[in-house]
Amino acid sequence: MSLPLRFASISSKLFFKPALAYIGNLKWMRRYLDFLTKLNGINPKGAIYEKSSLLHNGQAVPVVWAGLAEPSQSHVLLYIHGGGFIFGSADTHKHLAADIAGQLGIKAVLPNYRLAPEHVFPKGFDDVVTSYRGLLEMGYQAQNIIIGGDSAGGNLTFALLAYIAAHKLPMPACAFTFAALTDLANSAKSITENATKDCVLAANRFSEMSFAYAQGQDFKSPYLSPIFADFTGAPPVLMQASENEMLIDDSRAMLKVLTDQGVDARLSVFGNGFHVFQILRGFVPEANLAITELVGFIKDQMPGAKR
Repeated sequence: MSLPLRFASISSKLFFKPALAYIGNLKWMRRYLDFLTKLNGINPKGAIYEKSSLLHNGQAVPVVWAGLAEPSQSHVLLYIHGGGFIFGSADTHKHLAADIAGQLGIKAVLPNYRLAPEHVFPKGFDDVVTSYRGLLEMGYQAQNIIIGGDSAGGNLTFALLAYIAAHKLPMPACAFTFAALTDLANSAKSITENATKDCVLAANRFSEMSFAYAQGQDFKSPYLSPIFADFTGAPPVLMQASENEMLIDDSRAMLKVLTDQGVDARLSVFGNGFHVFQILRGFVPEANLAITELVGFIKDQMPGAKR
């Protein structure tokens, strides 16, 4: 483990994980964790951000466009931020999306989907669907769209893929996730086995946050727990996760579901316990390597992307 990652891990154990574990009021927790997450936000050189909306069927979702100068106008990354469906925003993750998109020579767009507990399922998910449909209505060809997300955003990424398949919409070029939450029932053994090794997540809040998002819903709904979804016809998928984080088994279970259904899916496991360590790109070498792997994967799926 590099020195920067070791420092980040210690800092997260001291300041992030206790807040996630013990701040009872979810709205107060959101404010504090958003503040901490933004501190990791090293903007790539020349990053450009613009606020706008994506529109579909009379619905508008506020978004942030992110990228570097002179991006391709034909390709786009739809990036769905994480935060347990409770916190996080386009602003907390825009530097990460800008870096990925910038290395591809394209733009990224991050929806500010509605968060729990104020807005329960399916409102946030509806915003993600609206965002994808909005890109199609803007004129983006599905084969030139990449979708991806981290943690709860990874959950929404897979839920969106399942929705696209179920509604016979054109499929994106590819998809990726960082430490996706794929089983909202939180039944994976790694949640307890890695509870002390995980530098970020707090096991005691999993159920509360799941219920806050999915009040009264069946956790086995494919749009809540994508391990129960049908992904027939889905494009290639790259998943990344950390060996000692609590959600590693969610990615492993998702890999089996996808491969059993004939999807070209792969999982890269990194030897650390930092949940969504990729957000530390620009500071941590391991994160930079993970982004390099991801960019190479996307380029392989999108011949028209910048090389």
